[in-house]
Amino acid sequence: MCPERHEPGQSSSQLTNDGKENEIFNGIPDWVYEEEMLGSKYAIWWSPNSKFIAFVQFNDNDVPLIEYSLYGEDQYPKTVKIPYPKAGAKNPEVKVFIVRVDDPSYTKMQVPVPSLISSSEYCFSWVTWILDERLSVQWVTRIQNISVISICDYERGSNKWICPKNYQHVEASKTGWIGVFVSHS
Repeated sequence: MCPERHEPGQSSSQLTNDGKENEIFNGIPDWVYEEEMLGSKYAIWWSPNSKFIAFVQFNDNDVPLIEYSLYGEDQYPKTVKIPYPKAGAKNPEVKVFIVRVDDPSYTKMQVPVPSLISSSEYCFSWVTWILDERLSVQWVTRIQNISVISICDYERGSNKWICPKNYQHVEASKTGWIGVFVSHS
């Protein structure tokens, strides 16, 4: 149980301070992840007993921008620019972080990307909590021919998340795409 319990209506606690419009998104997917990967406008997951919160950081610094006109209430349209990777363009860089919410410092702990795909272009697919101190993360290569599902555990002594190779499930295809696992529970 958390020593300090937050209830509805209480003030919120800021977990990140490095977000930047159209560049760094924390817990909110950019366009490509919202539409093509997650199918959701959120990229945050609470652990079963609300001890931890996992979130994805999307870094769109190198993603090309697309411009379009937005017609609204004003007499003239506004020009909107958003990061939008067309085929072959740079995709967002993604990192999975976990914050222990009963720690007043709210230190972000990064979940390591599997070494099998970390040196290539890869995408994040999903997080599923198993226990408060164990979660599963699915990663796929950009061309989606290799999928790695990692089981990661919180290591209390070092205050970090470890994902041993013997806790990974790897699927590979030479003839097509690998499916991605999405849990909406």
